[in-house]
Amino acid sequence: METASVITKEQSPQGSSPAPLNDQAARELEIGDARARAGDVSDAIRHYLAAVELSGGAAICHCRAGGAYWKQRNLPRAMEHFQLAARVDPTSVQAHEALGELYSICGDSRLALQYARRGAELVPNDPEMALSLAAALQVNRQSEAAAQIIDALHRVGYRSVRLAMMLAGIAQSTGRKAEALAEVERFLQEGKFQFTGQAVVLHFAAASLLDQMGRYDEAFAHAREGKRVSGAKYNPQPWENQADESISYFTRRRVSSLPRATHESRLPVFIVGMPRSGTSLIEQIVASHPSVFGAGELQRLTDVAFAAGQRAFGQPRFRPNCLQHLSINDVENLAAQYLEPLKALAPGARRITDKMPMNFLYLGLIAVLFPEARIIHCQRDPRDTAISCMMSNFLFGHEFTADFQSFGHFYKQYERLMSHWKTVLNLPILEVRYEELVKDLEGQSRRMIQFLGMPWDDRCLKFHENERLVATASMEQVRQPLYSTSVGRWRHYEKHLAPLAAALGWG
Repeated sequence: METASVITKEQSPQGSSPAPLNDQAARELEIGDARARAGDVSDAIRHYLAAVELSGGAAICHCRAGGAYWKQRNLPRAMEHFQLAARVDPTSVQAHEALGELYSICGDSRLALQYARRGAELVPNDPEMALSLAAALQVNRQSEAAAQIIDALHRVGYRSVRLAMMLAGIAQSTGRKAEALAEVERFLQEGKFQFTGQAVVLHFAAASLLDQMGRYDEAFAHAREGKRVSGAKYNPQPWENQADESISYFTRRRVSSLPRATHESRLPVFIVGMPRSGTSLIEQIVASHPSVFGAGELQRLTDVAFAAGQRAFGQPRFRPNCLQHLSINDVENLAAQYLEPLKALAPGARRITDKMPMNFLYLGLIAVLFPEARIIHCQRDPRDTAISCMMSNFLFGHEFTADFQSFGHFYKQYERLMSHWKTVLNLPILEVRYEELVKDLEGQSRRMIQFLGMPWDDRCLKFHENERLVATASMEQVRQPLYSTSVGRWRHYEKHLAPLAAALGWG
């Protein structure tokens, strides 16, 4: 998932004191905590679930399990346990705070605000819960109310990493970039962090502020340090292997021989490309059409791909040759596994977008499961894309953005795959260049809407007025009228781009 935010607050308050756990449940909870500290989250979950059972479903045990599932990026299970915790103990601040953030990540801004507001009511004098409320207000387009909370805490002298980060987030609109930068750099100099992630988000906050101030070399230094501190490591071989395997397997003859779903649904629209290539902007434009629902970045296609591997080989891993082992019944069921929950998101929509950029890996699978789907491929100058990725703090994955050599290698695999798909698949693929979209918003927008087979609607040109939640690093950008300053941004960082040019083979 692509996002500029991360959990950075200090230990959450617990609300009213929970009833004491019995000895067995307390012991399982203690072991789970030890396993979590040791980095074995899967084993920690096993002990937390045992504590849930032994305690009769105590809220604190559900919260621990929810937090562990969150670390595993299993957001549905995390949500389930925090919901149970809030039901068992309606005064659990931790549960309400977590649900506010989870609903924000998952795209339900209304529920995000509801839970954050309730958490703030439970502990009205707790500054970190107030900041959680401010974050929820921001995603609900109530930026002025959010800024008031942030400013009030800053004026009374409250200091925390999270407040520094949020000051940086509103600095552009408040005209207080220098003040926010000083606060961020003060924390970085002190170096007193509860966990590594706090240093990471502060480096990226500093990078963003310095970029806005035109201090590009300093901005790049902070972004590079943020990547280093995050510990992200890119392993090129698996990505190269995956591209090789797809290119070798999906020939024109093979594609025509594979079983194909017969549902004829044109509901899904897959918006693919490199992260930070304009996918959020394109989805916002298209989703401003009254007949289109923007679902954001869905994990569901990856889940279906793994389910295909499970059916074929008994292992939840996608290998292209698993498709030849599927019956037409299997194919129809896998398609339904994706389509039914999609329909439920917006029953009246004619098209629903899924803008997970990395779905470009699965276009061969899409051709089998959704032969009538539409693909919008976002393209952007790789130098601008690389700079934007370098300056972004990604919450999950995206290890290839750790440095320019890694980005360049991954970009080459992406180029190889997209070139191959265009040669062997019959899927309708519309290529949209970010630079052309910025230059000719109406022309390119009309082109996209026509590609989706729908009548034009002028609301697509007012995409920045669309109140849908965008839970990615592009949240603020898509709420503003289109601007061109991101085109050619790489020139500010040209002196740092030699490793990228070498990795892309530009000589």
